[in-house]
Amino acid sequence: PELSKFWFYSSALNFRFSHISVCSGISCPPLRDPVHGKVVYKSDMKFQAEAISVCFHNYVADCENQMKVDEVTRAVTCPKLDAPENGGVSTYSTHVNSIVHVHCNEGFELLGMEHRKCQSTGKWDGEPAVCKQRDCGPPPAILNGKLQVNETTFGSKALIECPPDTTSSSEVNVMQCGVLGNRTTWLPQPTPACNRHCYLFTVDHGNVILMHRPNTPLQRLIPISSDDYSKPMGASENFRTNPLDGIILPYGRVRHGAQLNVTCNPGYQLMKQDSPVTICNDGVWSVRSKCVPASCQRRPPVARGARVRFYSRKHNARARYECFAGHRLQVDTTRMLETEEESHDKLDPIGIIRCDYGQWIGTPVICEPMICPSLVINEMITVDLKRLSNLEPVGPGHNVEPSEGTVAHLHCPKGYHILGSAFAVCHNGDWSPSVEKSKCERSTHEMPPTEWFFRLP
Repeated sequence: PELSKFWFYSSALNFRFSHISVCSGISCPPLRDPVHGKVVYKSDMKFQAEAISVCFHNYVADCENQMKVDEVTRAVTCPKLDAPENGGVSTYSTHVNSIVHVHCNEGFELLGMEHRKCQSTGKWDGEPAVCKQRDCGPPPAILNGKLQVNETTFGSKALIECPPDTTSSSEVNVMQCGVLGNRTTWLPQPTPACNRHCYLFTVDHGNVILMHRPNTPLQRLIPISSDDYSKPMGASENFRTNPLDGIILPYGRVRHGAQLNVTCNPGYQLMKQDSPVTICNDGVWSVRSKCVPASCQRRPPVARGARVRFYSRKHNARARYECFAGHRLQVDTTRMLETEEESHDKLDPIGIIRCDYGQWIGTPVICEPMICPSLVINEMITVDLKRLSNLEPVGPGHNVEPSEGTVAHLHCPKGYHILGSAFAVCHNGDWSPSVEKSKCERSTHEMPPTEWFFRLP
């Protein structure tokens, strides 16, 4: 701005101001806000003041002419994203924060980022993705067989070749290179196998049933015998027996997974009782069933007055009866386990029984209590009998014979005492100790000392 100038004049030699001029800074008019933005002033709008244009979010300044005050803005965008070879993108939006999904065609695998985002800088994040052709690589090994393959890329097929006497576990005899989840692999999974066949068998003392498709509406139960599927003498290699609609193969063979149920005749049981069903597993039966003589399911019969000792219930195992004290072993004629002839054939003594094909056989026994003889010593001695367990009297009124544990008390008349044993216990049919020599003897007393006597006052 220019300096201020003062104008004055003189009147009658007196100085006098007539006008004062003041200089001020020049101000600019406000600027018009740009589209998608606004003008921000750093201080004020006077001479040499500064103003800047600020764009809203996701917009940048586009100055067509640096000399122009007004600025034109435009939205930030990313360049159009090209689809990878053998692939594609989900959208063509190029605005900020737009997300593009990149995918590959069938048979190709995506290498790189699956999603890319447009940033506020106008660039896509990450690096361009590539679609690579899927390849399964060498095929897996086939159990008991092999694969015939020419190519290993996606969609290629490999032929399963199984040798004779085997069957493929797959319904189709091919494997194909495909995708499982997002993994390139040979399908189907698990890898098929060429499973060997199993030969049917029979068991002695039992029956074998082939269970075809058990627990389904197509279930069939086929009895197996040793004569049904044998190869005749002199038969050619092309000989075929009745295959039973393909369930049983020539020469009495069945496929992997076939099931046999084995049962035993009465008197026999399976060696492995918890495994009556055996399954063909690649040419080998899971259980080689066999029927053996049955074990006795129950303990030996109880005998009155005896304990029974045994250490096994298997076939041919023995049990021995032992009488309690004061009891005698006798044959129980009221019951029989088996005929006496069978027991004698086994040469088992009385009191021994044997487990024979699931049944206890032998001569049944009981142990009867042994009775002690009546005590008659002499006419002076009286005998009282009591039970040793509770000392209850056992007299003629009870009509009970003295058995094991009975106690005999010997008494003499008044003025007599027992000379010898005054008690006896019935044990094993006899009295112990012996009282045969016990007798009554008159009781005599010595003269009391004179100092015991005294005179009343």
